[in-house]
Amino acid sequence: MAATPLCLVLLALATCGLAQPLEVAPSLTAETAPDWTLLSDTWSLGNGELEQSSPEGYHLAFLRQPVLADVDLSCEFSVASEGPGVHAAMLFWRSTGSRTRYHAHYDCRNRQVILVRTTPANEWIEIARRGGLPLEEDRWHTARITHQGAAITLYLDGQEVLQAEDATLAAGLIGLGTSQGHARFRNLRVAGTAGTLEGEWTVEQPPWRYVCQDAGAGGYEAFPDVCRLQSGELLAVFYAGYGHVSLPNDALPRGGRICGVTSRDDGQTWGDLRTVYDGPADDRDPHIAQLRDGTLVCTFFSLSAGEGGAYRGEGSWLVRSTDGGRAWDAAPTLISRDWYLSAPVREMPDGTLLLGVYQEQGGQAWGGVARSADGGRTWEEPVRIPNAPDYYLDAETDLVRLPDGRLFAALRSSKTEMAGSWSTDEGRTWSEATSLGFPGHCSYLLRLSSGVVLLAHRLPATSLHLSRDDCRTWEGPFEVDSVGGAYPSLAELPDGTVLCVYYEEGEGSSIRCARLRVTEAGVEVVP
Repeated sequence: MAATPLCLVLLALATCGLAQPLEVAPSLTAETAPDWTLLSDTWSLGNGELEQSSPEGYHLAFLRQPVLADVDLSCEFSVASEGPGVHAAMLFWRSTGSRTRYHAHYDCRNRQVILVRTTPANEWIEIARRGGLPLEEDRWHTARITHQGAAITLYLDGQEVLQAEDATLAAGLIGLGTSQGHARFRNLRVAGTAGTLEGEWTVEQPPWRYVCQDAGAGGYEAFPDVCRLQSGELLAVFYAGYGHVSLPNDALPRGGRICGVTSRDDGQTWGDLRTVYDGPADDRDPHIAQLRDGTLVCTFFSLSAGEGGAYRGEGSWLVRSTDGGRAWDAAPTLISRDWYLSAPVREMPDGTLLLGVYQEQGGQAWGGVARSADGGRTWEEPVRIPNAPDYYLDAETDLVRLPDGRLFAALRSSKTEMAGSWSTDEGRTWSEATSLGFPGHCSYLLRLSSGVVLLAHRLPATSLHLSRDDCRTWEGPFEVDSVGGAYPSLAELPDGTVLCVYYEEGEGSSIRCARLRVTEAGVEVVP
């Protein structure tokens, strides 16, 4: 006999005077697929199960009815052990849109449960978490969530595992999802009191887009940089591996590599994935620039395995492309054996290339600037930027040239505030690096055609400051995104907006981009 659509069950309950409370057990069959909003084609219904078949990415499914205020939601789930990632099953409730909801994150790989609230701009507002739980892959578990007023309780296999309070969202739909996991759900039961939505439930778009989610090297993408080419295309380069450091192993015998991807529509879509460089070590933190003669220059550094589990630096390097990024040098050019980088080359008016670098020795750390007078083919020993007394600068140096010919450099400190330094002689000498008054890592500087200087960085999350007086004073921080990987880079677009490319951080990290507009009040994200 054909299954009765859920909407008819709810209608019957309502006409019998049972609209409050509600209790339903949705029939998970192919015939009830119209009762669901399935946000990817990897979902299927049948034989009493809802299955999401991809072990990669983030996949959502929402039950179209009922709208619940107080809720008691339970189901059984099993997540397969295939593929990398957290292998998580998720339950959603009080959802007013696909990206506005509460969700419980049952992470089988790390054996933890995390309670989260999401918005279109921030998909991870963590409320509480608990680890050390008996969550296992390839095994059926029972999840249950109750939310009465502000009181939230999460259960695993009949045992209470988490309590918290949050009343931000009043009512909405329920749903199921997966994060980096091929999962099956069964025995779904939904109970609670009827609520109302203030507006129509919609599939919400975030104020950012993905640049790349998986470059085929292990599913972890990080440390991006973007450049607007003379052709009008955008070229983003980034690190691709299986984790924050990806030393060679059986699955990735050459370790992490440098990849690139292009956009022909100012960052709306990205494609044409390519490998820029893949040497025998872990090649990482790439940055891209196009010189006035059209040559593309990609800088990066490399790590290998050291003693006792430590990493050994293999120096900083450069590769070139003279055909718009289709082909790159097979052998890289050495920049320095013992200085490292986290910035693109900056071309001066006379063609000299300057590059922000950094170094650590004997418990001390500082920034510096390397110079090349022949288009990056050879490099002088970097000039050290002096630190203020007792200042530790693990620098990730970047620099910008100002209209009066001065150079300004921004330098990271993981122990105190970001620092700034000045040069009045084309980078040959630098002033003592002193505090800018705010924390920040992985700086990126861009002077816009309007004269505003942007300084993008990590902390808080992915943010930036701006200066309207050529780096003398700074406004901010202005948050670009809630994710904390960052390593942001910037490119001005023809309409005066700015594209910011950055990364998420965490297992399965991806590259994102957001479009920004500078206003009298600061910086806003353009949807």
